Amino acid sequence: ALERRQRLVPDGLTVHPIGQAEGLLVVQEANVH
Repeated sequence: ALERRQRLVPDGLTVHPIGQAEGLLVVQEANVH
């Protein structure tokens, strides 16, 4: 799930501004784990 989210993060950042917040959270979670 994390791998799929990480792949979606870049697209979300460029396509959906809201994706930035969610993307950052995913990145932070990935860094924590």
